[in-house]
Amino acid sequence: MARRDKLEQDPMAEMVKAKLWNGYLIRMLLLAGMTTAFSGWFLYDGFVGYPGKQRIFQAFEEYQREGDVDGVTAVQRWNRDRQDRTSEIYGFPRSPEGQNPASKVDDKDILTQKLIGFGLLPFALASIAWVVVHLGRWVGLTDDALMISSGQKAPINAIRKLDKTRWFKKGIAVVTYMDPEQQIEQQITLDDWKYDRYTTRAILKAIEDQLSDEQIIGEREPEATDPDDGDAATLDEAKSGDAVSSSPEPTAGNAPDASDTSAPGDEETRPSDKA
Repeated sequence: MARRDKLEQDPMAEMVKAKLWNGYLIRMLLLAGMTTAFSGWFLYDGFVGYPGKQRIFQAFEEYQREGDVDGVTAVQRWNRDRQDRTSEIYGFPRSPEGQNPASKVDDKDILTQKLIGFGLLPFALASIAWVVVHLGRWVGLTDDALMISSGQKAPINAIRKLDKTRWFKKGIAVVTYMDPEQQIEQQITLDDWKYDRYTTRAILKAIEDQLSDEQIIGEREPEATDPDDGDAATLDEAKSGDAVSSSPEPTAGNAPDASDTSAPGDEETRPSDKA
């Protein structure tokens, strides 16, 4: 659905920023919530739920082994004692129709619940950590530098190459530049899976316009024509916010590349309609 994007600009630094795409953040929040919930559920069953069922099952079996006492059946004694505060089975479930009120649970079942719960825990913690770390992240462009929220800065005149071999299929472009302070090559990865697509394309187009063909690996971005078609905006359009963009859902063709080994500090954005 088309919408008018006011591409965020820092008026003090004349910077256009692409923030974390809300859709991607929601997906990560859901993943964190689901893994945390499942981990907690299995751990609860392993330490509380299943051991409780095991105690109930074993206690009822003991009543059945004792049989009738003074004309009172095992089931009658069970249902009476479960209401007696001084009884060891006080609060246990009532025995319906003489059946064991708990399903049989052995030590193997309890161990399985614990193993699954602990196995999911690292994924839950990693998902939560990812959300915390990425909140507030952005990639931005000023007149003379590409910057990311972690503090990494690539001066435009220090950019050596722009690798777009995966841009049109995966939405990934890698900017390689010479760090003026450390005098070593560094990289910033733009990936339109995580961050605002339209703003990032405007940033990429602006960088391309200042590079020679020899510095660009892959095809250049098309000139902006009809914004409703998702064409890349110019930086001036981004600064003014006078543009319209669409926000399609990710497709198999532009899903995250599992082979991407970009450094943890690299900035990325969300999927787009690329030919």
